[in-house]
Formats: sequence, structure tokens, C-alpha cells
Amino acid sequence: MENDETIVKSEGDVPAVPRRELAGASGASAGRYELRDRLGSGGMGIVSTAFDRQLRREVAIKVLRPELLGEGLTREQFTEEAVVLAGLDHPGAVPVYETGTLEDGSPFCAMKKVRGATLRDVLFERNADSLSSREDLAHLVDVFERVCQTVAAAHDRGIVHRDLKPDNVMVDDLGAVYVMDWGLAYSVRSASGGSHVSAPVPGEIAGTPSYMAPEQARGRAQEIGPRSDVFALGTILYEILTGKNPFREGTGQESLKAVQELDPPPAVRVNPRAGRALSAVCRKAMSKEVSRRYATARELADEIRRYREFRPVAAAPPTLYERVANWARRRPAVAASLVTLLAALLLVGVARGYRAFTQRQLVERALAIVESGSAEVLEIDARLVDARRAAASAPEGPGGDDLRARADALAELRAVRKDQVRTYALAVLVFTLDRPDPRARAIYRLELREAIGEALRDGHPTRAAAMAEEAIAEASRRNVPGWTAADVSWFEARRDEARSLERAR
Repeated sequence: MENDETIVKSEGDVPAVPRRELAGASGASAGRYELRDRLGSGGMGIVSTAFDRQLRREVAIKVLRPELLGEGLTREQFTEEAVVLAGLDHPGAVPVYETGTLEDGSPFCAMKKVRGATLRDVLFERNADSLSSREDLAHLVDVFERVCQTVAAAHDRGIVHRDLKPDNVMVDDLGAVYVMDWGLAYSVRSASGGSHVSAPVPGEIAGTPSYMAPEQARGRAQEIGPRSDVFALGTILYEILTGKNPFREGTGQESLKAVQELDPPPAVRVNPRAGRALSAVCRKAMSKEVSRRYATARELADEIRRYREFRPVAAAPPTLYERVANWARRRPAVAASLVTLLAALLLVGVARGYRAFTQRQLVERALAIVESGSAEVLEIDARLVDARRAAASAPEGPGGDDLRARADALAELRAVRKDQVRTYALAVLVFTLDRPDPRARAIYRLELREAIGEALRDGHPTRAAAMAEEAIAEASRRNVPGWTAADVSWFEARRDEARSLERAR
């Protein structure tokens, strides 16, 4: 049994039948299709290129392996894979064109031919410089997010893949990402008239040893679900971040043991370029305890999206320094202005040689900007009330649309200004880290609490929970903002409220 070979066996079974060539594949015909070169094979099928005589195009044809033709259950599983794939209707799922039977009685599935490379090939071509390259890592994290989004679409429909690995991810020549080989996929929902021939049974071990979740490796059918796919996705992310799969041991049996018992070191320890946030996301996805992982690939995809947008991830609330750095990446123009302002003030002080031009004066100037921003927010609030009242009473049509667009623009401007006020206050706190300025503390504390409340009211519980977790974590560290026990209790209550809203979705 190979580490990266998909297996399907029950207790006491021997490994799957070794791969062999499709007899008579070249030149075979299904009437409309002419089979040509072989592309690869899996546990149930052999994939070849084919020429579609009717539409005069190249397609991919997956044909059931010859030695499995006499197994009725396997034929049903083969057909069910095509049904699952056709039902996903997602850009990351390969379009299915047709199913049918070849002249020799072999069932087949015709689908889009993806021209590109597998994620395994992409990872294999990396070297030490690629692992330490921020650009290469960003590209692969983008690919990974799209894999998560495709699997999330499947989870939304109650479909579990069960065999996620780099070999089953294709990146085509135009950069599109596809999740392949849904032969082990099954539905966790009991749909009327639906087929469930691929559903796991107690004792069955199905998947790829070095990417299986622990419950898969133990054959615990009742525990297998979307979180099992999340474990496999976490393993893929670990491989992207570190260049190696932590569970790929000498043999498949040793890998099955490793996924159940081995607790790999954090990715950031293996490759510092991985960063604390991504390493924490990876660790949560790969938790041995099913309940501690992300519930679905949707949650994992959201975490990766927040990371790529330089926002806090739930798996690792950022430190004060990370919050400032991430904000600067999200708002480079404002950050540059702030740095320029502080630098200019400092240079003026040095040039003039005034001893009185100290840190206190720098802080006073920065706080004046904060207070000016707060006053502007109050002015925008007054205009926003009038704009919303006018938009609410406006009739349908171009005039009403203009009023509503004006109200939306004011609301967006208010959000930007509030973010700037909070961030400037945070910058002053960082500037006065040894003796935090009390006015900056008060402004930042007020703005953060308001931001959490607004996130809950506006239907963004994930963001509210992340900000609350961030404040709780800061209170247990250096506590620069000066949170009190009552503040922490308030944040815990808002965090619990946000999590309840997330679960209710």
C-alpha cells in the first residue's frame, strides 16, 4: 500500500488491486467518443483523453476499471461519483458532459479535460528559496483558498469528499483550480431517492493514508463527516507551508498510525515564513479531536480569506504589533500618512532643537487628529440620519436610487473614519507603550466596544467574535489598552453571543 494511493478496504481486506493498463483503450469507441491517450488511473477508474465526434472537441473520459466490471456495487459507486460531481455546479468542480456505456459494456463518464498540473506537481517543483518566498507562499495560499471554497460548496450540499490530497487538485493553464476524483464522496443527508452506496460502513478504511483524518484511519464510520475533509485540507495546508506531509511515513500502515498518534510541530516552527496566524489555522484544522476542528470547509475558507485580507483569524487573535501591521497593510495610504506625520513632527523637533518638543507634544498632535476625526464622525452621523430619512421616503426610480446611493456612501465614509480614529488611537498607544496615554486608551476602548456592537447589529458575528477574542487575549498579556475585569466579562459575553449567531446560521 503506497502512501499517496487511494485505498478502500474493510477490516481484514488486502489492499486495492494494483493498477494496470486499460485493455484496448486506444481506438475504443462509445459511438460519440473515441478514446485516445491514457491520462491516469485511480481506485475505480481509468482516465483517458477522448475525441467528441459530435462537438469536435477533446474531453476526458473516465472508464470503470476492467477487473471491477462484475461488481454491481462498484458500478453504482462509479455512477454516483458522476451524479455528485454534476450536482456541485461550482467553478472548482469539473463539468460533467455525459454518462453512458462503452461498446464493451464498461460504464463511462465524459467531462471537461483540464489542461494543467496537479497541486502535487506544483509542490514538488518547489525548492528552499520557494519555501521562503512570500510571493510563492501567497500564490499557493490563494490556490488553497479556492480548494476550500469548492469543498465548502460540497459541504453546503451535504457532500463529503473523503480523499482530498494534492494529487486530486488541478491547477489549469489559466490559473483555475479544480478538485478532482470524487469516487469516495458520499452524502451525509438522507435525500428521498438518493443513492448512498458510497457511504462509509463501520470498519471500512477509505482514503489516502497520509491525508486521512484519525476517525477515517480507525474506520469509525459514524464520526466521518465534513470535519474529516477539514483535517485533510489542514494537512494540505501544512504541506504548502512546510514542504512536507507530517504523516507520510515509510509505509501506508505506518502513515495510518501516524495520523492517529503523531502531533506534528507547528508549521511556523518548521518554516518561520509560514507565520503565526496560518500556522494556528493549520493546527486547528489538523486537530486530533473532531470537535476542535473547523465545522466545515466554509469556516476554513473564511479564515484563509481573513488572513489574505490582513484581518484577524479566529484561530490566533493577533498581538498588538500584528494588529498595527495588518491595519497598515489594509490601509497603506492612511498608514503612510501617519508615519509621515510622526516622522515630520520628529524631524521638525530635532531640526529646531527644542528640548520641549518631546514625546508628549508628538502625542498631543496625534490626539488632535483623533479628536478631529471623532468630530467628523459626529458630523457624518447627523448627515447620515437626514440621508436615510430622505431615502426611506423617496419613491422608486432614479431619484430615489440617487438618495439611497448617497446614504450608502455616507455609511461607508463613516465606517472608514471610525476605523481611522480607532487606528490612530492604537498608534498613540503603541508610541507610548511604556506609559500608555490615558486619553488614547479611553478613545480606543470606546471605539473597539462600539465596533463589536456594530458588527453584531450589522450581521457580522465572525468579525465581532474575532475582535472580542483579540481584546480578551490582550487583557491577559501586557494589557496596553487597560481592560478591566468588567471589560473582559463584557467581551466574553459578546463573543458568546457572536458564536451563537454563527451556529444559528
